Amino acid sequence: MPRPVSLVFFTMSAAVVGRLSSLLCQLIVGYYLTDTQIGAFAFALGVTGITGLLRGGGDTQEFLSMRPEAFAMHASRIFWWGAIFWITGAVLTGVMAALSETLSQRWSIFGTPELSACLWMLGLRQFLTPFAQVFRMSLGADLRFGFLSKVDTATALVRILVTVIAARMGLGAMALAGPLVIQVFIEIVLCAPVARLSRSNFRWVGLSFVQTAKQMRWPLVVSVLSMVNTQLGFLVAGLVASISSLGLFYFAFQLANAPRLLVVQSVQSITGPLVARSREDTQAGLGLVKAIYRAAFLFFPLITGSTAAFFPLFNQLIWAGRWGLAIESVAVLSVGFTFMGIMGIMIGSLTGLRRFRRVAGIEFVRSCGLMVGIFIGGFFGEANQQYGWLPGSTVTWMSVGTSLGMTLTCGFLLWKIGREIGFLRSEVLAIMFLGPMLGVLIATAALAIIASVKDSAAGIDSTVVNLAALCLGLPAYCLIFVLVARFHAESTVIDALELLPMRPRQFLESLLGLQSR
Repeated sequence: MPRPVSLVFFTMSAAVVGRLSSLLCQLIVGYYLTDTQIGAFAFALGVTGITGLLRGGGDTQEFLSMRPEAFAMHASRIFWWGAIFWITGAVLTGVMAALSETLSQRWSIFGTPELSACLWMLGLRQFLTPFAQVFRMSLGADLRFGFLSKVDTATALVRILVTVIAARMGLGAMALAGPLVIQVFIEIVLCAPVARLSRSNFRWVGLSFVQTAKQMRWPLVVSVLSMVNTQLGFLVAGLVASISSLGLFYFAFQLANAPRLLVVQSVQSITGPLVARSREDTQAGLGLVKAIYRAAFLFFPLITGSTAAFFPLFNQLIWAGRWGLAIESVAVLSVGFTFMGIMGIMIGSLTGLRRFRRVAGIEFVRSCGLMVGIFIGGFFGEANQQYGWLPGSTVTWMSVGTSLGMTLTCGFLLWKIGREIGFLRSEVLAIMFLGPMLGVLIATAALAIIASVKDSAAGIDSTVVNLAALCLGLPAYCLIFVLVARFHAESTVIDALELLPMRPRQFLESLLGLQSR
């Protein structure tokens, strides 16, 4: 049987491939689509935040916390429980698509071109999701992580290819919505024959519907609040700001959020199962959670800092400066997503402990901070455009409000978690202060190197200068990152490397001059 860390590594690799494809698609649409077209897709996502509010009824959280031996006994019931909510959401999304012209008489944003088509596509994706999910979970229960990583790679490549074709053909917002449906469909086609589920695997067995509802009440709440945190904000933003401002905000939001999407869900696929394996040993479980807490605060700010530092360069190199209005927003949002991302990593640990009620409380506070921040920032930004109180665009002020909402709420929650898992107040302060400050300092150092290169190359072609700045700034950032991790957090680095398969772990330990415990 494969080693558990090897299986975890396959899971993490698959998640990374999927998130990288999302990021690459974002880069592609940034080149071909306008802010209004991106805004149409963003608002469609926001609408599904209402129509699909119940998402899968918490089926994802339940599947993630389910041990392999329990899958055969409970999977069919959880599948149907989730399918009820997914399909209901799909129907409601279709209704909203059909009524978009009527709704435009009351809210002009519903008359945005391509909005209706995006809603139809997202509704179809909702319909297909429970089938894709149960096939994936079946293969995961059989420890077929290697095959799943190949599936994720294949679907990611297809998504990128379809996005390029659709964008070049001038399909606008459909270049964002269409590939999502095709990706899920191909996943079903590839996984279904290998999973080999029979009719008996789709029969509701075990607890009654009412009993299941009682069991799933907290996963359901977590699922609802997760939807609020990921999609509903774009509905709020679309109702308080123009469609072009929404498109610009969505673009900046997704880029600033890229490290969280790339890292957090991958890490959750590791920390959830690992904590679940040790949850019956209280001391071992607590020690693991404390190690995750320290590692998250050290490494994640260093990753998000790179987004703020290098986005201006990529904006020039990839999009010829067309997204310059998003530079301030990306930098501001990166601060909020630092704390949001660390909170997400800790949620993975709490899910592994099956503390769904605690996770629900965290998601509620996070969602309140995010929604209030977006609303106040957008409302103030629109008013500021009319009366000229302060400098800054609507998108910038919406980003400031969003970032403040995420930082304050997640910072407070992370403080409480640190105290609850046994850290002293001084220890929590040190942990919460060190990582973010290092992230700011390293990003500042990279920006100084980039500025120095540009100043010393006056009169040279701008593309050449930007490439030179990137070639010097990025390695410098990575080098400082490695040196900080190696000499200021040796024990934390060793704990993180323990999650990797033996060969990569030994290579990195040798490279960094570390000795495993």
